[in-house]
Amino acid sequence: MKKLISLMVLGIFFLASVALAQPEGKKWELGVGFDYSSIKSSDSSESFDILTIPLRIGRYVWKGLEVEPELFLMKVEDSDLGYLFNLNGVYNFKTSKPFRPFLLAGIGITNGIKIGYLMEADNEINGFVINAGAGLKYLIGNSAAIRFEYRYMHNRLKDNEGYTENFNSHQFLIGASIFF
Repeated sequence: MKKLISLMVLGIFFLASVALAQPEGKKWELGVGFDYSSIKSSDSSESFDILTIPLRIGRYVWKGLEVEPELFLMKVEDSDLGYLFNLNGVYNFKTSKPFRPFLLAGIGITNGIKIGYLMEADNEINGFVINAGAGLKYLIGNSAAIRFEYRYMHNRLKDNEGYTENFNSHQFLIGASIFF
C-alpha cells in the first residue's frame, strides 16, 4: 500500500507541472459533501451503510495541485467527541470546461469509526487512516462546482490495551464547492 501511495503522490506532482486546473484567479476551495459509505469489519461478514457530511477547505498550491484538509466531527450520545481528520493531496486535471476530473490521496487520524449517522468514538482509541480516490467536478461558472467522488478508506484502530481492528470502506460522495 505504501508503494501505491508513493507512486500516486509522484504522479500527482508530475501531472501538476503540465496544467493549470483550478478556476482562473481562484486559490481556495470551500466544500461540503454527503458521504455514503459501506463499511465492513475485518472479523465480520456483515457490512453496514452510513451517511455523513464532511467539511473541507482546499488551497491550490501549484497549478492543479491542491492541499485539502477534511474534517468530520460527530457526537454519539453518552460517548466522547468523535473526529476524523484527513489531510489530502488532490490533483485537478485541466480539461475542457465544465468538467474537471481529479485524483485524491491522503492520510488521517481518528478516535473512532463512523456508525449510522454518527461516529462511535472513545478517547482511548487511536486510529490511522489511509484514503485514495477519484472524482469529477462540474464547474458552474468561475465560482462554484458540483463534486462527485469515489473513495477507498482503510482505518486501523487501536485501543490503550493494544487491541487493534481494521475497517475498510468504499465511499461515494456528492458535494458542492465554492471557489474564492
